[in-house]
Amino acid sequence: MRDPRPLEAGEIAWLAVVPCALATALLVVVLGPALGRLLFPPLHVHFLPGFAAIHPKPTEQARYALALLAPVLVCGAIALAARRGSWPASRGTGVAVLAVQLLVPALLAAALVRQHHPYFDIQISHPYFTWTAAGLAAAFALAAAAAARDERVRATAAAWLRETARRRRACLLAAAAFAAIRLLTAVNTDGSIGKASYAVSGLLTWTGDDAYAVLNGRTPLVDFHSQYGSLFPYLGALPMLVLNQSLLVLTTFMATVSGLTLLAVYGVLRRVTRSSVAALALFGPFVAVGFYTLIGSHENPFSAANDFSWFPIRVAGPYVLAWLVVRHLDGVWPRRLWPIFLLAGLSVLNNVEFGASALVATVVALAWTRPPAGRRALRGPLAEALAGLAAALGLVVALTLVRAGSLPHLAYLTEYTRLYTRGGLGLQAIPGFGFHWVLYATYAGALVLATVRAVGGRRDPLTAMLAWSGVFGFGSAGYFVGESRYLHLIFLFSAWALALALLLVAALGAIAERGSHRATPAELALLAAFGLAVCALAQTPAPWTQLHRIAGSTPQPLLRHNAAERFVAADTRPGERAAILLPFGHRVAEDLGLVNVAPYSMSAAVETTEQLETVVRALRAAHGTRLYCWYHCHDPGIVLARDGFRLVRVDRANLYYELVGTPR
Repeated sequence: MRDPRPLEAGEIAWLAVVPCALATALLVVVLGPALGRLLFPPLHVHFLPGFAAIHPKPTEQARYALALLAPVLVCGAIALAARRGSWPASRGTGVAVLAVQLLVPALLAAALVRQHHPYFDIQISHPYFTWTAAGLAAAFALAAAAAARDERVRATAAAWLRETARRRRACLLAAAAFAAIRLLTAVNTDGSIGKASYAVSGLLTWTGDDAYAVLNGRTPLVDFHSQYGSLFPYLGALPMLVLNQSLLVLTTFMATVSGLTLLAVYGVLRRVTRSSVAALALFGPFVAVGFYTLIGSHENPFSAANDFSWFPIRVAGPYVLAWLVVRHLDGVWPRRLWPIFLLAGLSVLNNVEFGASALVATVVALAWTRPPAGRRALRGPLAEALAGLAAALGLVVALTLVRAGSLPHLAYLTEYTRLYTRGGLGLQAIPGFGFHWVLYATYAGALVLATVRAVGGRRDPLTAMLAWSGVFGFGSAGYFVGESRYLHLIFLFSAWALALALLLVAALGAIAERGSHRATPAELALLAAFGLAVCALAQTPAPWTQLHRIAGSTPQPLLRHNAAERFVAADTRPGERAAILLPFGHRVAEDLGLVNVAPYSMSAAVETTEQLETVVRALRAAHGTRLYCWYHCHDPGIVLARDGFRLVRVDRANLYYELVGTPR
């Protein structure tokens, strides 16, 4: 028997979940191997001796790409239903929708249970979220749902959330203060870095020396290969050029850029909620879970906050881009599209994986909030978008021409991407089930809800940001699909938390609109997931402990005036050109007055014979004969011997090699 009312877009979405998921699963199983061979053919490179972790997984990567079809198919079903007109509901519609919605809390509960049973990276034995956190999150969900239904609570909340100039200023200051407190963990001096977690000091050697390479004369995208960001080294070099070349200046600058990035996200939340108080309430958990800590102590933690390869190198451009999009939709600067796509283009040229994800997310967000238009109406926006992208490329071309007299080598942008995705360097099989499925469901929910709202005529900033966060989340998750390590998932918690916060805004609004009706199972699961983010606030370190850490020092310096610098100084003289592949080798060159012609940050970043030969060619072109490398996980001596080098000296720790030779 038919129900006289038509199906709502939200009901169509829920009813489409199971058939679309089953169809996608079939495609994943059947087409995965063939698509993997097509998209990820073998990479014909020669990894240096010692690299044992070479595990290409083209089928798994292709299957993730196919898995993205599920939310796309659901969105297509919603759009198709809207185009064909209303479909009548049946008596069983409500039961079917409820049955599908029950899968959401079941997924969250199963993922929380699964994380307590290590299934990969056995050295990390503790879960992401404890049972205490799970219990508190469940209580938060029930309390928030009850509060949203209570008319008196809603009236009180409306009064508190009302926007005023005073509240806007106070909340902005509070957001900045909280971001600054959390980012104190990213600040280090040349004395304090020796007391930092090994994860912090070790990863700093991968990201920090890029800025010193620019100071020492290298030009990223021309004669220097940056692994994480091709444009950020220029930015990092600027404050050291103006002030001094200390680690304090570099880390403070990077932390400041991260803080401004967080404030851009706060600006996004303020515009979608229309309330600074509400934005601040969402911002705290977003920052807390985005900088979630699994290793290190409370006073000396390791998280995305002090891993500069994430904040700010990978995500600063994308998050500021989201802020520009939401401002554009609000009718304030930038009213034109070209500045948005200028930043999008620069983000791609900085880090192609995250930049391209943000670019696609921006296109989808703008498309979901614009009414359908003919081809002629699209010419103007398309021309502006292309102009912005062209301007981004033009700026980078001008920079490299002025600095090095050369056009940028755009192939450098994907050098490490190819080594990892096609070469299989360091890849690990992704587990069949785990907490990563919660992230997938969150991104899918954000994209589908954005489509439901767009079809229903709600083409507002919230709709745009839901679409943006869903697409960007899926794109950034490709990192974990490759390097599927337990610890690496927490670096994606920031994108996950943004999608959660935006879904929460929509869910609380829906609960309030229904009044006396109870929250749906999916809404309760969403509230519980955000409750986990709220629990992460307990990890916030006390600012005085961080100030004490920053003021501290170790008896022996770690990254400056150290054994590596003395090792190089024993043979060289100022002005000499050499290839120094030691940790912070370009900083060593700056301190000793040398020119480090190495096009990589250190020997650990030189992973193939082809890359090592690039180093040798650079040294020969500079008429240098000295090459210093760090014995990390591979021995380049065999390859260097073929190029006319011989081992001259090893330090007493047996960690460094000095290879000196005259080309044949």
